[in-house]
Amino acid sequence: MNKKLRRLLAICCMIFICLSTINVPTVKAAEEDTSDDSLTFVEVIEEMPTQPSLSRATKTKTASKTVYCNDSNGNVLWSLQIVATFSYTGSSSKCTSAKAAATSNSSYWKTSMSSCTRSGNKATATAVGKKYSSKGVLLQTVNKSVTISCSANGTIS
Repeated sequence: MNKKLRRLLAICCMIFICLSTINVPTVKAAEEDTSDDSLTFVEVIEEMPTQPSLSRATKTKTASKTVYCNDSNGNVLWSLQIVATFSYTGSSSKCTSAKAAATSNSSYWKTSMSSCTRSGNKATATAVGKKYSSKGVLLQTVNKSVTISCSANGTIS
């Protein structure tokens, strides 16, 4: 009986050694859109028509500046837009109001506004874009700001 037990133990050890030396490839589950896109940012300024000012000395102008976050194929993933109204006299200018919005165009990107402030002749908006995998895993975070300003003669930049 001792021989049978040794033989069984030897066979079990040989099976264990054989199984432990087999190289089992690890398989990673595929996730859609996990590549780290090469992002580009494009800024576009647009001036809106405004009503003539009652005062000849002070004029007003409303304009928007939009920054688009594009992937390497030129597809817009998300955007941040600020709309501001300025008054200007020829010797000075001032931002009188500003509002901003961040919009996602991709199911993988979510956006949130961080801030929208105005100071002097400029307004600045800041947003955060976050890229998620199809399983909800955070892959990338992008902070982006856009500033719009008006010169004393009404030039928007």
